[in-house]
Amino acid sequence: MGIRLLGQVGFDHNGRFLPAGPAKQSGVLTALAMSPGQPVAMALLVDRIWDDDPPSAARGSLYAYVARLRKLLKSRSDMALRHSNAGYVLAADRSLVDVYRMRGLAADGQRAAGAGDDEDAIRLWQASAALWHGNVPLAGVPGAWAQRMRETLERERLDTLVELYGAKLRTGRHTDVVAELSALVADHPLSEALTAHLMLALHRCGRTGEALSCFAMTRRRLRDALGCEPSRPLASLHQRMLCGDPQLLTPSSR
Repeated sequence: MGIRLLGQVGFDHNGRFLPAGPAKQSGVLTALAMSPGQPVAMALLVDRIWDDDPPSAARGSLYAYVARLRKLLKSRSDMALRHSNAGYVLAADRSLVDVYRMRGLAADGQRAAGAGDDEDAIRLWQASAALWHGNVPLAGVPGAWAQRMRETLERERLDTLVELYGAKLRTGRHTDVVAELSALVADHPLSEALTAHLMLALHRCGRTGEALSCFAMTRRRLRDALGCEPSRPLASLHQRMLCGDPQLLTPSSR
């Protein structure tokens, strides 16, 4: 059994997904699962679930959420919800929480890439990305704290995808990744790193005109959304394509 946070919050149980319950109950599990093995004070839990405006019955509701979560975990020997003077704690190994497995695989991928083993890095980064269930982590969990965690996790996913497709391009997989990168750029239209990967993949497939159009579209989006021009690396890639730099056609080019 494991805890899922990278999508709808809940549990993997005997090969099927078991939701954690209503939004705020899922928020309680999230707040505890983001710090497994560490007590989270009652006041902090209340703040994370209700922000700065908790109802008078917040603590009573919290007790009820914890009781329901305990029922979901009652048959498990590898995790439990416990209470101490310091607060509530999810007694579970970090490896049982998908966020920590995702982070561990991403870090292993970085080490493999740093050692020059792009094939192993690709395998590890793909395994990290595969732990996501949809594009929205902590789906439906309310509150400002959950939103901050959501944004952090989304940035981590984007960073891993950028590294993954960079490694795929370095190993000559440009034909294989065009469709995937096109979909990712549509989902992340302001990501210059993904745009650069898509441009390079298109260029190596003989579709330079599409690569240049991709740059122009991203430039418009950056101007409209952020009031800025493309960064130097993306602008440089565009210029090298215009000049027909032959080194861009070599898979090892970064």
